[in-house]
Amino acid sequence: DCNEFVSADFCRNDDKKMLVTMTGTADCKVIVWNWDKQKCLGFTDVSGLSPGCIVRQVSFCPTEHSILLVTGKDVFKYYRIQENNSLKPFHQ
Repeated sequence: DCNEFVSADFCRNDDKKMLVTMTGTADCKVIVWNWDKQKCLGFTDVSGLSPGCIVRQVSFCPTEHSILLVTGKDVFKYYRIQENNSLKPFHQ
């Protein structure tokens, strides 16, 4: 159940028809979709945000399509799409 999407990005790899979306700050979730099949592949909560942090954007890494980046005011988080389509935070 989501009130708003604040960001979306298409994967730039022709082999993968993926879309990533991010919901609003109150319940911030990153969701990866298979665009062709209209199917949710995986999602995760964006956790560990300090008070005053505002998430603004989610995007695919242009060179490594299994990596997502969430950014905003005082926010810079990486996530990796695992083989089972789960999303795991990681540090680069």
